Amino acid sequence: GTRILSASRDGTAILWDAQTGDPTGIELVHKDYVDASAISPDGRLIATGSRDHTAMVLNVQTGEPIGPPLQHNGGVVSIAFAPDGNSVATGSRDGIARIWHLDQLDIPVTMPAGLGRVFVKYSPDGKILLTANEKQIRLWDTVDGKSLGTVLEHNSEVTRFSITSDSASVISCNEAGKIRTWL
Repeated sequence: GTRILSASRDGTAILWDAQTGDPTGIELVHKDYVDASAISPDGRLIATGSRDHTAMVLNVQTGEPIGPPLQHNGGVVSIAFAPDGNSVATGSRDGIARIWHLDQLDIPVTMPAGLGRVFVKYSPDGKILLTANEKQIRLWDTVDGKSLGTVLEHNSEVTRFSITSDSASVISCNEAGKIRTWL
């Protein structure tokens, strides 16, 4: 891409021009640390998550927010756009993951993903949302938020996770460096 989105402890997220290294003038401001940031696949939107218990989505062309701040009951630690760019998923310290459809921000799909910080990631086709918290990875249907019944367990904290391009396997790594492939 031609832009970089930074997240900062000063409560700001700034969009930068990757070629020049200059700020573009687009900035999101929260009331606490910004722990998560994402750029939509088409580059038209940016999203941030903060310890102030909110996430925000901003139109890059107009500099205007897309709806009100998205609320959680804990700090937002993870944010990801769906591959089609029509929704954004958030994961929070409250143990909850949410999918916010950009045309219906007042009705998020809510998934109880377990205890502690929840990290989110979409499958390449956008049909599955993966959540990771502490020692577990869970898979959810992105349409209705229903669990796909799979809980993948590690014996220590999950530090990285991903899903293959065909959505057939999940690959994860825990804090001890153990890599697992789940079929």
